[in-house]
Amino acid sequence: MAAKGEGISEVQWGWYGEIAYDILPAFKPATRMGLVPFVRYERFNTQEDVPAGFLADETKDRTVVTAGINFLPHPNVVFKIDYRQFDSKGGDLPELNDLNIGVGFAF
Repeated sequence: MAAKGEGISEVQWGWYGEIAYDILPAFKPATRMGLVPFVRYERFNTQEDVPAGFLADETKDRTVVTAGINFLPHPNVVFKIDYRQFDSKGGDLPELNDLNIGVGFAF
């Protein structure tokens, strides 16, 4: 029997849902800026079905919750910050939790 996590899965699956809403127009109706808080929930398993003789790694059966906010000072510019928390059937994964900060520009 091979060690856990050494097999390549024959079946993988996943899905996610996200909700976001621009709250800034509620406070400043004529603005072109945006302030968009959001929450995303992800569920996936990259080792759903491993070949015979291999053991699935339960840490690959994951849930990820992301919460953040986007600020758009201009319709083509965004400043983003979010925090992601990872959990798995094989135990919590605090070493993967992270804070992301980004800037985007569309031209």
